[in-house]
Formats: sequence, C-alpha cells, structure tokens
Amino acid sequence: MGAAGVECSSARDLTRWPKGDIRCGVTDQFQKRSSLHLRGNVHAWALARVSLALLLCVRGQPSAAPGPVAWWRFDEAAGTVARDASGNGFDAQIHGPVSWATGVSNGALRFGGGTYAEVAFDPRLQLGTALTIQAWFQPTDISPNTYKHLVALWDSYLLRLDNPPESSKLSFFTFLDGKPEPRLSFSTPALGQWHQVFAVWDGTNMSLWLDGACRTAKRTGTPAPRSNPLRLGQSFIGLLDEVKLYDRALSEEEILAEVPPKPVAWLRVAPGLGEIGRPLEVSCTISNAGGQALVNGWARLTLPPGLRLVSGPVLVNLPAITRAAPVTVRWQVQADAPVADYLQAVVRFPGQPGATNTAGVVVARPVPVTGPLFAQPALSQVGADLVLGNPALRLVFPSNDFGYGVLAVDVNQGGAWRRLALANCFSQLAIRTGSGVARRFVHADRWQPLAAGPGQAGVEFRRTLTDANGTVWEARFGFALSNDDRVRLTWELTPQAAADLVLFQGPSLLVGEGSFGTRKDEALFGGLEWLVGDEVSSSDLDMHDPDYYIRFVPHPNKITIPLMAVAQGGAVLALYWDCLQRWDGVHDRPAAVFASPNFLDGQSNHLLGLFLPAVPDWTPPNQREAATPYPAAAQVPLRLEAWLAAVTPTTQALAGVARWFDTFGVPAPAPLPRTNYIRETEFSMRAFLESLWDPVEQKWWTSKGGPAELSSLARPPHYAFQLRLAALLTPDPALRDQFNARAALAEQLGGFRPSWDDVGLTWANPAGSLSGLRASATAKVDSMGADGAWRFRARIETNGIFAGYDYGLLGPDGAAEVGTCARNAYEILRYARLSGDGEAFATAEKSLRFMEQFTVPRAAQVWECPVHAPDILAAADAVDAYVEAWRFSGHRHYLEQAVRWAWTGLPFVYMWNPPDHPVLRHASIAILGGSWFQGSWIGQPVQWNGLRYAYALLKLADYDTSFPWRTVAEGLTVSALYQQDTTGTNVALWPDNFSALDWSKCPWVFEPGLILKNVFKLIGHDIEPATVSVGPGIRLSARATFADVALTNGTLRFVVQFPPGETGQVLMASLNKPAEVRVNSAAVPQTTSNLWEVPGPAWRYDATVAAVTLKLVTGGSNLVEVPDVAYQPVGWVFPVAQLIEYNFDRSLQGWTPAHQIDRLEITNGVLRGVASGGDPYLHQTRLRLDGNSCRRIVV
Repeated sequence: MGAAGVECSSARDLTRWPKGDIRCGVTDQFQKRSSLHLRGNVHAWALARVSLALLLCVRGQPSAAPGPVAWWRFDEAAGTVARDASGNGFDAQIHGPVSWATGVSNGALRFGGGTYAEVAFDPRLQLGTALTIQAWFQPTDISPNTYKHLVALWDSYLLRLDNPPESSKLSFFTFLDGKPEPRLSFSTPALGQWHQVFAVWDGTNMSLWLDGACRTAKRTGTPAPRSNPLRLGQSFIGLLDEVKLYDRALSEEEILAEVPPKPVAWLRVAPGLGEIGRPLEVSCTISNAGGQALVNGWARLTLPPGLRLVSGPVLVNLPAITRAAPVTVRWQVQADAPVADYLQAVVRFPGQPGATNTAGVVVARPVPVTGPLFAQPALSQVGADLVLGNPALRLVFPSNDFGYGVLAVDVNQGGAWRRLALANCFSQLAIRTGSGVARRFVHADRWQPLAAGPGQAGVEFRRTLTDANGTVWEARFGFALSNDDRVRLTWELTPQAAADLVLFQGPSLLVGEGSFGTRKDEALFGGLEWLVGDEVSSSDLDMHDPDYYIRFVPHPNKITIPLMAVAQGGAVLALYWDCLQRWDGVHDRPAAVFASPNFLDGQSNHLLGLFLPAVPDWTPPNQREAATPYPAAAQVPLRLEAWLAAVTPTTQALAGVARWFDTFGVPAPAPLPRTNYIRETEFSMRAFLESLWDPVEQKWWTSKGGPAELSSLARPPHYAFQLRLAALLTPDPALRDQFNARAALAEQLGGFRPSWDDVGLTWANPAGSLSGLRASATAKVDSMGADGAWRFRARIETNGIFAGYDYGLLGPDGAAEVGTCARNAYEILRYARLSGDGEAFATAEKSLRFMEQFTVPRAAQVWECPVHAPDILAAADAVDAYVEAWRFSGHRHYLEQAVRWAWTGLPFVYMWNPPDHPVLRHASIAILGGSWFQGSWIGQPVQWNGLRYAYALLKLADYDTSFPWRTVAEGLTVSALYQQDTTGTNVALWPDNFSALDWSKCPWVFEPGLILKNVFKLIGHDIEPATVSVGPGIRLSARATFADVALTNGTLRFVVQFPPGETGQVLMASLNKPAEVRVNSAAVPQTTSNLWEVPGPAWRYDATVAAVTLKLVTGGSNLVEVPDVAYQPVGWVFPVAQLIEYNFDRSLQGWTPAHQIDRLEITNGVLRGVASGGDPYLHQTRLRLDGNSCRRIVV
C-alpha cells in the first residue's frame, strides 16, 4: 500500500521487517526482539516483550477443558482463610499479619514478607503429567535478600521472584528427576503495577508468560513429588489475586483469551536528515502485545509549523488489531524551509490508555558533498557555511534558518571526499515539567574559531536558550583537530537554575546517512557487539534471552573499550570516549547508544551516540531518556567529551580501536594487591597448603565448587611444580620449608616428579614429554581435513557434563572458524619447534594458511558456546599458533599474523575500571554471547580466558614491539590477582567468572596456576622453554637463555644461562647419539637410566625422539660442548598407512627408532641406522590394515 494508508501484516509477513519494527512473530526456535513501546515520546523507550508464541508456547489440548484444580480469588476481605473457588476444598490458611486490598477482580491479599497462605498436603496438587499456574501479582518491594515465592509446592513446582543477587527475576521451576533446575526466567517485574503470569509445563516444554509476552525452554524428566504443603506468597511483599492451578497445560488460545489487549505504538521519521523540498516518510506501527483484539481505534498525526502533509489523512481509523496482525499507518510530509521540531501521533482505543508518541524531524538545506582538499589543518568559511578539515578528513557545518548543528563527516579517500556520517543537530534537551516532558533540538546561533597552535584548528559553537520551565541554559559545542584522522568533540550545557534533566544528547552520528545507508563491512561496540555484513545489533544470534541480547543502551560496566565503530567501503568511522570522565564534576560513565543498522529510529543509517543522564542511576538500560530525572544544579556545567576518527584505508572496525589507544594509551596495570610478585607467589601457595588440600586424603582438589566431574581429589604434578618454584623464589626460610615439604609429600605419595608446561625440563623427563607431544600432534593430524581445517561437529553428546545435549543447536555441522583450528595447529607447531621436525611444520602450515581467511575470532569454546560467538580464546589460540610458526621458521608473515590476531582480542579486555574496583581494569570477558544461548557472558569477566590471552601476548611481546602487549598481559594478570579470595576456605583461589555489575563471584574456583604462569614469565622465570635452532634442524630447548650457539666441524657449542636461583635440563633434539657431552670443559657422565637417579650433572640419549637430555646442577652460565654431532630427523606423522609398502624416497614414512638404534636416516631410497645395542628395533605405529590379509612380508 502507498504512503497514505494503512498496512496490516500477518505473522508470516513479520519476518521480513527490518530490525526495530514491531516483531510479534517467532522463528528459529527462539523469541525475536519485540516492539519498542514509545511511552509518550520517541525517546522514552521500553521493551514490550511481545511474542506470538507460534513456536514457543504450548500447543492446544484435547477438546475437554476442565477447570482449575484450585482457585484462590482472595475476595474474603476479612478473616484468616482464603477460600478455594474451584469446589475442590483447597482452602488456604493464612499465617502472619493479614491485610486485604483492592485487586484486579474485587479483593486481593496483601503479603508483607512475613505472611503466607498454606494448603495442607494433598496428592491432587502435586506435579503430574502437566501443570499451569495462573496469577495476578503486584510486587511492592523486592529489596530484601530473599526468594519471594508466589506459588510453591516444594519437590513439585515453584513460581517466585529471585533474590536481588539473581536480579529479582520472575522464575519458574519444575522438579524433575529430583532437580529443580534449569529454571525458566523473565525480566524483573515493575514495582507497584499489576502483572499477569502463566507458568506452564506440558511434559516436554516449560513456558512462562508475563503480561502477554512468552518465553519457553525444553524441560523433560520424571516428577518425583513428596508430601509437602502448598504455600502462596511466602516472603513475597505485595498483592496476590486470582491464583489458579491446573493439572493440565493451558493451550495458547486459552491463555491469550485471558490476556487483556495491550496497544504498542512506534512512531518514526525517515530519513534522519531531510532536505527542503523533498518528502519524508512518517510511519506509526501499532501492535497488540496482549491477547484480546484491539478494536475501534484511531491514529492522528500532528505536525509542527513549517511541515505540511503531502499524502495521507490526518486522522486514520484503524482496523481490528490482533496479536498476529499489527498495523502500520504511513504519511508523507514535506518542508519548504529548514525545520527542527517534533511531530506527534496520538493513538486511541476505547477502554485503553491512550499513547502520544513524539518523533523529532530535521529538514535542512543540502549539505555540500564536494570541495577542495586541505593541505593542513584549517577552518574555512564558504558563505555562511563552515568547514573544519585537514588532509585526512573534514567536518562540514552548513548554516540553516535554525542555526548551526547539521554536521557532515567526510574522509579523504583516494583524493576525493567521501561522506561517512551526518548529524541532524548538535544536541537535544529534554526536561521534566509540571505536565510531562518538554523537548527541543539544540542548534547554535554563533561561532568562533578555537585558539590553536601550529598544526591545529578548531571551532566552537554556542547558544543561549530557554526551556519550557523558563530556565536559561548556556550551550557550547567544540571541535578540534590536528594533522591526523581524529577530531576532539566537547559538548557542554549549563543551566542557570536548577532543572530536572531527562535528556542531554551528546555527540551523536548517523553513520551512512545519505551515503551507504544500512550497509557495512563490520561494526564494533567494545565488549558488546562485533558485527559483520548484514548482521544487526541487539540480535539474538548468540544469546536468546532478550534481557541480555537487547543491548542498544547498555549498563556502562558492560563496555570494555568505550568505542563504537562502523567499517564500510575501505573506511572506518569511530566514536570513542573516556568512561571515567566526570560529566558533572562528580559522576562518571556517560550513557551510550548503538544501533547498527538504526532500528531505533527506523532509518537507513547506523546510530552511534552518547547522552546524559547516565545508566543505571537515572536512565534504565535500553532506554534513551531518564526514568528518574537528574537534578541538574544551577551554574554546574554538564560536559561530555568524545573523539571521532575517520580512518582509511582499512576494512576492519579494529582500526577504530587503534585510535582509542593512540588517544588514551594502554592503561597501566592496577597496583599489585600484595606489593610485589614474590609476595603474590607466596600468597598463592596458600591454595596448596590450605584451601585445596585435603589432610585426610592427602590430596588436592583439582577445583572447588564446580561440576563433580571437574572437581575431584588428585595429586597433580604441576601443583608440586608451583610449590617447588615458589620455594626457590621466596626469601623466607620458613615458607621455603613449608612449600618443599608439601611438594615432597605429594611427590612421594603420587610417585611423580614435578612437571608443568616446562615439558619436564626442570625436574622431570623432557624426552618422554616430547614423545607425548608427538603422539598428541599425530592425533591432531589424523583429525585434520585435507584443507588444513578442523571442524565443528554437531552431535548428541553422550559423555560428560553435557551428556544428552544437542550440539546441532550451537552451529552447523562442519563449520570451521579460527577457533576450531588454532589450538590444534599450535600443538603441532609446538612439537615442531621443540623437535626441529620440518615435516611437522609443513603439515601445520596448511592450517595456518586456512586460518588467514578469518577476521573475527570465533568458536574456541564450542563445548558450550555458539560457533558464531566472537571469542577471546580463539584470538589467544591464533596468537599462540602464529608465534610458534614464527619461532620455527623466522618468516615475518607469521609474526604479522600473530599481531593481527592479538588485536582481535583487545575488544574483550576492560581498559578502565571504577576507582573502587581495580579488579575490572584488564578483566576480560569470554565471548559476546551465552553458553547454550542462555544468559550472557557480556559484563561477566572470565579471567582464565584472559590469562590464556595474556600468556600468548607475553610470548608475542618477545618479538614484536609495535604495541605494548606486555602491559596488557600484565594488566590481565593483575586483575586475576585481585580476583583471588583473600581469606576463608577458598583463600588464594579465584572464580571461573564474576559480575562487573554487582561484583558477585561464581562459586566455581580454581588453583592459581594460570595466574602464576604469567607471573613467572613477567619476573624472568618463564615456565615454557625457549628454543634455538642450530645447523640444518637441531633444536636446543631449556627454561633458560642461550648464547654463542654454534655448530662447527661437527662440534655443537653453546652457553646456557638459567634464571637466578634455578638449574635444569637442556634438551637437544634431532641429532645423533654423541660420544660425549662436556660442561665447562669437563666430560659429563652418560646414563641409560633415570637422570635423577644420578647425582650431579649427567646426560642420556633417547633414540625414540633422537634427543640428548643434559641435566645441569649448577646455576649461572654453563658452557656446553657436544662433539661429533650430526642432524638426525625423527620420523614424523606420516599419513596412516593402509598398505605395507615403503619406498623411503624422502622421509622415514612414520618409522621411529624405538630401542638401541642411532643415526636413522634416508640414503638413496634406503632407510639406514646404526644399532647401538643387542636389541635394536623400530616402531611404525601409524599402520591400519587387516593383519589376516598379509601372508608374507618382503624386505
């Protein structure tokens, strides 16, 4: 239908609407974002959780529809008994203070936290094959730290408000197989309002309806009820009315018939900046978030002066509006002169509260697109228009009748200006008045150049204005640039008298407006969004709970790097700021809004902006105006500062992140909680002396508070390793004795030597570890595809904590991302580096080439996280893999790839912290999504992910100085140190995750190893070995530094230096068995047994890995000489042989020297070796064939 009419949409049509339109339909087995309900104006947004429930909610039941088993109407108005109106005799005895009130239907019972109504046990009330709970409730206080039960029959079902640490959500539980979890939850109900709830279990699915919106979750199992009484309202504070229980699942139709109609209207104007003489489209979509139809309604459009109606009647009569069929009314308007004002649409239905929706409209003269380039920073004037620019970018400020405020951002791309963004005003001001909220655009009526030094330019715009209450405000808007691609923006608004502020719009940009529109290559919002292509923000791609995935105005503590950026066509436009700027001299963290594309205003652009008052104290999350006005004080400036950057050439939004660091730098790590790293190490040992140690079993907990499969008693060798190394580092003799004694006890009882990621080079058997690494690498190669990829596999899991879970929900079978590949590639490459095996490296190179196609880190945690979710662990693994490739090959391309992937991890790391919470600085979130699509990891740091990333950065920092990687890594480590418990039963342990909103910790806690691994590297005691290459492929590895390495005339010489206070072993791989080894010119004894059974220095040769292990017992520098050395390759991971046929044309083809064979090599198609004992033999382990098929072997 044309612009001057009404459009009715069926549920089928809804899926084609752009994001932000009324979304009543449900697809893909989860709820889509609902409509945005404008509460009287275009800026006060609330989310009406609308769902047609076509797929989610319970299906119809048999035609017989018995009534409720119990029904408490609470109409008694006196007494201590609530009568059952079902006729089944389930009267409820009221305990505690009794108070009655007016309800939804006649009376209601008031509960004060100490009141509850109880029905004695009756098996008819227990959970059977199905259940429906129906009720009206009005909460009045949710602050007490208790669970507030609406309906509870323990061991059968429970409907409650969670406690405040769990966000006071409405939650529904069914007890199946003896377990109440998982629950189904809804957002926190508003206080002081009546809410209608239906909680349904149909034997397969749970559905929870709140005020007409529905959520669902699969829930199967067998009820096992016990003989408990039923209670209503226990610990609840508020009113209950019309509580019904059914022993069947009400159908969708039955539920909707009970839900009153609920009109939702959304008014929008497009484009975001109109041009004089050209029509604009005004549309108002009216939907029904209730159940019963809306009838006999109308919508009326009111225009401000200067706008005229081009098409469509002012007053439109609306057809009946059902839940499945919203209606859109469209008009066209036009202005013949510049206008900046607000239009209104009034929507009315008989018996329903009316809605007056307001939308801003700005019509201006065309903004010039062409113009001369700048040779240097300058402010120029063309007629009344102003242009501020430099060789990289320009800002165009056209003059209009309403003043200055329209703004264009252009970038110099290929010697011509290209438009990236527009703004239709400098600001908007909204204040509370006696009759509501008054709004106005803020444009400037005067300007002056900013004082600037050489290579700088700027301009400041001003205006004095008076609001609807008569308060005078002084407004200032500043723009300053130098010779790069950044512009500093300063917004200031000062009232001359006290005012109730509802909105002060700060710097805001409509990216793509008037140019590339909704198209983008990437978009980024630090810690919240990483979009590519046509993906949309606030979507349910990686989480399914709208309380989490709707995030266009987030809580500021969810923002890791305060930056928003959009990349398109080889350029990036970024808006970024300092979270901790004190915008009124006291408060920090301004509010941010991000919509890509701009579904909030229904426009063909991407919205990036800042505003006040801040979230959550005044403005609730996902609203654009304050619910509680901010009391602006007379003569106290409100100031917002931000930067914009227009970067080209680039294809990734990460270019904007680089400008954030160019501007603010990498924040220094927070001060150490215990003053220095040695004390941090000493403190961390309390985990092994106290919190993890079981004195009865004389074992350690592998973790505490987690799943039973992952929290068990054992004697991990790396726990002993940490104690031993801490004993070397501490200056305290008493602590040293404690650490050594506990390690010695565990080693004796467990029969092991301490080892960790040192590959056994400190106190164990590195040759054995290298053999194990080869076996692991072999397994990785076996599972690698021909293209070098490892892929996600959809399946029904049969083992572990996710047994029975359908992995097909997490992503498509066969999906490949950097996160499915990088860790496997790293393990092959680590083996290649330590062993010197070129074939292993060549095999892994296929994977390295495959991974180069990806730009966003994803899919490293697909044991529970969606394949698509951006993932810091994928970035960490990719850095690890490419650093290993660089260390093996020296090819700079691999180092550049490591740097590229290191940048992709930065948006997951907090680059700020509230002053009273140093733990948040450099804390790191895991993914931009939720585990199994439930909940969200946004704003929920998972530091073990960050510590893996930190260690990868520390390794990268050894080779790359283009960015302060070490500072970031140290910050991640220090944040983890702050996460450790300082006292109690979990002292020195740290959580799987914690909340950046309320600072609560997950009860699953870990040993400090991941923290200390980073600490030890930071202080020069790196756990992982260094490796150097000698000659054609010999590798030297040790937890030490090497110097003066040479292979001359068959003699290998090098100097090895261990960290202070340490000794260790050197592994020399891929060489023949030498005749002797000398240390500091003295021959060292050889042994064929355990090196640790030989006192003093010693060496042994392991033919299986063609390696010499040299044990040293003196610190400082040691000169090592090994005469008569030759390179000897070790048989690598040859493809699995299915035929006994070897030609030895170039490799060992999978054969390895297992016992008493040296100098194994290929010569002219012949495999040759030297027997060094009386029992020489080889292994070929990668052989897969039917032995019965071989009658004869010819050699």
